[in-house]
Amino acid sequence: MEWTELSRSERPSSRACPRLPPNGHPLGRRPITRVIVADAHALYGRYLHGFLEDVLGLEVVADVQTGEATLHAVAALQPHALLIDVTSPRLGGIPLVRRLVERHPEVRVIALGLYGERQLTRAALEAGAAAFVERQDAVDHLPDVLGELSGARPS
Repeated sequence: MEWTELSRSERPSSRACPRLPPNGHPLGRRPITRVIVADAHALYGRYLHGFLEDVLGLEVVADVQTGEATLHAVAALQPHALLIDVTSPRLGGIPLVRRLVERHPEVRVIALGLYGERQLTRAALEAGAAAFVERQDAVDHLPDVLGELSGARPS
């Protein structure tokens, strides 16, 4: 199998990630707690993984690098949300987002892409993604996006 479920002790630290002020959790009541990160670039995926766990307090249940591994991990692990790089051919892009939304409508799919890709943004949202976040600004915008999708207001 091409995906890995990580125990808490195996998960990376995100010392390079900015820390949020200690004024409460940025996601309020945190209905989104289990997340899968799907990114073909291992280094960025691990950075995002660390940010989600260490800064936002979420549980990243798997890191995947291919479309097939993404489908298997979502079915097996039933996350609340999936962050997926829609620009990577290894992940399958927009068609994979469409398949995931059809098969697992309960999973909130957050598409990650590059700045200025308006057609890609529109295509991801039309395919059923709950949100589109530019990769380079992900750590700045994910707390708000996840809070909004959770029905919670970021602090």
